[in-house]
Amino acid sequence: MGTMNIARRLVVWWLPLITILAVANSAPAQGLFPIPGPQSLDFTGVRLIPEVQIGYQQLGLNFNLPATTLTTGLPPFPSTLDLQFQDVNLWVGAVGLLIDSPYRLSAEIKGQANAKRRINVFEREEYVLGAEQGVMWTGSQLEWWAVEGRVLYRLRPDCSVLVGLRRDHLAVNLTDPRDASGNPLSFSDSGVIAPGLTFARNQSYYSDLISKLWIPYLGLELVGPGYRATLVGSPFASAEIKVPAALLFDLALTLQIFPFPPSTSELLNADSLLYRVNKPALFLEGSFQYDLNVFPSLSVGLWCSGSWMKVRGTGDWSHNSRAQVIANGLPLPPNFDSQTQDNMASYTRYFLGGGFSAALSF
Repeated sequence: MGTMNIARRLVVWWLPLITILAVANSAPAQGLFPIPGPQSLDFTGVRLIPEVQIGYQQLGLNFNLPATTLTTGLPPFPSTLDLQFQDVNLWVGAVGLLIDSPYRLSAEIKGQANAKRRINVFEREEYVLGAEQGVMWTGSQLEWWAVEGRVLYRLRPDCSVLVGLRRDHLAVNLTDPRDASGNPLSFSDSGVIAPGLTFARNQSYYSDLISKLWIPYLGLELVGPGYRATLVGSPFASAEIKVPAALLFDLALTLQIFPFPPSTSELLNADSLLYRVNKPALFLEGSFQYDLNVFPSLSVGLWCSGSWMKVRGTGDWSHNSRAQVIANGLPLPPNFDSQTQDNMASYTRYFLGGGFSAALSF
């Protein structure tokens, strides 16, 4: 946790300062200093510069939403959700197109995505049964992608202001929960309780994390020989984070005393929960890139970037449960319960990474 906090502070405070002070540019613009870079096609003064990036990024994420289940006749039951991604490193790729005009204006469109992979997700306590401490989940098929467009206006040859809009999506399926000793919380077992009395038990957890962001932003771009540095931010990004979760529990007891026929009683219980935050978010991102000509039509470069986002506000929690007893195949009337709460939630996410880029003119 100490290393993560240090890295987050470096991203939030020092990286933007470095990007502002670094006078750099990666793509030549009309009227700017002559710099190394691909000579793009020129159509009546409009230049098209395609670019590809590949790299490695570290992803950090924390989501906390307190909740308490209230049951008549029983003390309050903790149902707090507290998730944290652990040691998440991703291969990422991006494609972009810069459209540069001779009237101080330029536009850029870009898409980014990761190579899907498994991750570890730590939960401080289990959210339904007993608040088991230190639960570890397997996050399968982690998927992140972002698409955006931006418009830049050159104030002077080495400085532009920009405005943009980004759509950001992150989703991961949470499976195979395990307690601090490594014992699975999803299981099926059976056994003998006493002579003539047996049991069969099934317990299954289901959960996902889904994050959807709309990020309108303003920023500044500084350019110089072969370099480009950009700083963007927004105090009013729109963030929706959802964690749907469910627990299914089935317990069957069979009593067989000779010469009587066996008698079976079965308890079925289903819990459905939803943790949700839909609030404005703070967003900050800095990037730096250096380009070098390899051939007249090809340039390659190095890039690094860091972003940070935080949401803090009221979150919604709902819990619906259904319990039913089936005695010798005859279902008794089910029992339903439904609860909702609003509590203060927090969601923090950061990216920190770098890699290679290439731009090719045709």
